Amino acid sequence: MARWGDDDVWPVIRDTYFAQIPKPLRGFITGKLRKNLLTGMKTQGLGRLSAQERLERLEPDLQAITTRLWQGPFLFGDMPTAADASVAPMLAGLRATPGNGLAKMRIAGDRMLCRYIDHCQNMLDMPQVYDVTSTAVSEPLCA
Repeated sequence: MARWGDDDVWPVIRDTYFAQIPKPLRGFITGKLRKNLLTGMKTQGLGRLSAQERLERLEPDLQAITTRLWQGPFLFGDMPTAADASVAPMLAGLRATPGNGLAKMRIAGDRMLCRYIDHCQNMLDMPQVYDVTSTAVSEPLCA
């Protein structure tokens, strides 16, 4: 939600994700896209929640992931599974979101989740995820 709904983050997302759209048209096209996306998020329900409420809904999932990681380097043992190939990129994307949103800061402040993300990126050949407002690789995003 922070990528599309946060007015401070949106210009970075717009100019990064949609750089191939000519600048004179970019604002018009992406403005309509953003409006439609935010309307859909409100209809779905997440768009009606505050950032704090969204974090509160995310927290049990982060706790469950962390609990599993106390038992091994990956969610279900010593080797990555399809679950890791799904979970780690989602966490990496949240951690790399521009700005200082609550979900980003929660994940970046959790050493275990950051180690997990970085370990999965190495083991699963995931691309390194950057904070588009920085030139640094994802690791410095962590506490």
